[in-house]
Amino acid sequence: MTTVEPNRAFFAFETQLKTLCLKEFPCGGGSWRETKTKNLKKLKTKDDVESKYSITLKDFGAEHEKTETLQEYVGSKLSPWNLDYSWSEEAKQLREIAVKSPWLIDDNFILSHFKTLRIVDKQVAEVDKELLKFRNLEELTLSANKLVTVNTKNLPLSLRVLELCANQISDLSALCVRPPLLIHLGLGMNKISFMGDYLTGDYWPNLLSLDLSHNNLSDLLDVVRKLGTLPKLRNLILQGNPLALIAGYRGYTIDSLRKLNILDDIMISADEKHHYKGLARRREYILDEAKVTLEVGYIKGVPMPDEIKNPDDQPEYPIVERKYLVQFMFLAETVSKPEVMHIPHDELEMPGLGGESPMPSGDQSTYSGMPTSPAIQEEDEGTDMSFMETAKNVNFTAEPEVVIAREPTTELEKLEEQDQSVCQSTPVPGQHEGGGSPDKEQHKEEADDVIKESPLNSGMGPWSEDIQLNWSQVVIRDDLLGLRNFFKQGMNIMVMEEMVLCTPADETPDLTSPSGQKKDKKKDEKKEEKKDLKGKDDKGKGGKKKKEPEMELKRGPPSYTTLANFHIPMEEFLEGEYEFKTVFKKDGAELAAELSGVPKGTETDKKDGKKDKDKKNKPGSSKKDKGKDSRRASVAGKGKDGKDSKGAPKGKGGALVEEDIEEIPPPPPLEVEVKVRLHHWKTAIDSLKDEEEKNKNIEEQQI
Repeated sequence: MTTVEPNRAFFAFETQLKTLCLKEFPCGGGSWRETKTKNLKKLKTKDDVESKYSITLKDFGAEHEKTETLQEYVGSKLSPWNLDYSWSEEAKQLREIAVKSPWLIDDNFILSHFKTLRIVDKQVAEVDKELLKFRNLEELTLSANKLVTVNTKNLPLSLRVLELCANQISDLSALCVRPPLLIHLGLGMNKISFMGDYLTGDYWPNLLSLDLSHNNLSDLLDVVRKLGTLPKLRNLILQGNPLALIAGYRGYTIDSLRKLNILDDIMISADEKHHYKGLARRREYILDEAKVTLEVGYIKGVPMPDEIKNPDDQPEYPIVERKYLVQFMFLAETVSKPEVMHIPHDELEMPGLGGESPMPSGDQSTYSGMPTSPAIQEEDEGTDMSFMETAKNVNFTAEPEVVIAREPTTELEKLEEQDQSVCQSTPVPGQHEGGGSPDKEQHKEEADDVIKESPLNSGMGPWSEDIQLNWSQVVIRDDLLGLRNFFKQGMNIMVMEEMVLCTPADETPDLTSPSGQKKDKKKDEKKEEKKDLKGKDDKGKGGKKKKEPEMELKRGPPSYTTLANFHIPMEEFLEGEYEFKTVFKKDGAELAAELSGVPKGTETDKKDGKKDKDKKNKPGSSKKDKGKDSRRASVAGKGKDGKDSKGAPKGKGGALVEEDIEEIPPPPPLEVEVKVRLHHWKTAIDSLKDEEEKNKNIEEQQI
């Protein structure tokens, strides 16, 4: 056969063909087939071969084998000459022919023999014209290679099944040069983001099955419209595409493609077709957006704060307020850039602004100094822009634009800013500072793949053994491609504690020094004593006690502590699942060790070591141990008079007996119940419900 380049499909076939060893033992012609009277080269007919194989081993020695034995070598799974035939259904049959009829094996016979061919993960980058030599090839699989495009003019016209899964195909134009009459086309796990008119009935009139899963298709209406031109399409796979995250994806696809029998490997029942009937006519309800509901049920096992555990040991001020929440690191909302209008500075008239400089462009929350949470941002969606918002989008050519940035004040804002800066400034491998790199396009693609996240906080609740939050929020994202990539990587959540210190508004004591805290405590005690004495005097005189006015408290900036981190895997949403629910747990001892700053297990070791040291340092401790043990037995269960007592048993000096002291149970684990749901329509009526809910929200925002 002719030699071809290593990255071509035909070269990969030749490499696999060599593994069959068609001209080596036990196949082909060799010394193991020769006789004393005839040579293999002189064998012309089948009778010559049969007469040769009728000779026994006894006639020509042990170096020669019977045909039956050679066939057993090829066919038996336990044979050392057994090979992997998974790359073609005809591979094993061809090897058996090489044993029975070796004179038939030549290039033309081999190429016409194959009907199925699987070339998987062989670094193939080109489908070359040598494949046209397979005159009877019906199934060709070129999965997990490096194909960027496939020119169908190099494929045999006899082909019926073409599988191109897990390649790098983005352009479909070459597939339509001279396409064979395929009944199945597999294009899953590629980089197709635009179909054009290449997957229509004009090019694929006989197509029964089409796999477009895990690509970058986002326009549901356009994709379904073009697939509707395939007259014989019965099996369709679109899961893993961004468009599959749309709430009405399955219903709209089923109602639009009425002849479809299987969608995403799930049979379409008659009931399902009935439930979704009419959705194809409601295209205005199909929006390129996805709804995700985040829910938090409860938080359990949070360690008890010191101010609740030991209230008497705490100073009167500052008053400590603690609340607990769950923070979701969700996909950041993409803000579409406004259209820039170039207006001369002299011609611009802005009533009410006078000679002041216009409001800088950018985020309004940054200018005003108010942080905008994701929840507020979602409520503001859909509302009309005010005159001021319109004015800040104007680009003045005469003067440079000034952006006023506000520094974060609270610790949570700093954390959020750090998270966003880390997500946005993720270094791209191989990127050069200042100058352009040789692979600019590749770096640009990698930069686009960086997923920007923003924190989304749940509701808060005060400490209790079982903090019932019962919080839920619907998050809407129209960046379907970004959401699909976000689901691939999963979502991180954090259980956090918010602590706020409250002090009197007129006093600002130095809370850092312990002496200052003690002085304040003593002053407060003296004030209370004087107030009590005053009250008694007033009562003796018959007067009424005046109500004390409530003291104003100044709330300090909140500080946040992360108690636990968890990861939610979300790839299931790309495989047809719609809900993820679980209870995350973290070991209580580990949490307590992290909060105290002491590694787990070291505290108990120190206590045990102290006890051992004390025992060793006590003089005569070993002699007294026996006496102590005997006295414990007699003292146990007796009171002062030696009688039984219901209280705890006491030894000498009223000390508790060591044997009866109960061990402190380990702290309970930290638990948090989380649920994530991807919104989808179960019937056509759900589309009307969504529309009513949307209109209601718009009316509320306008009011």
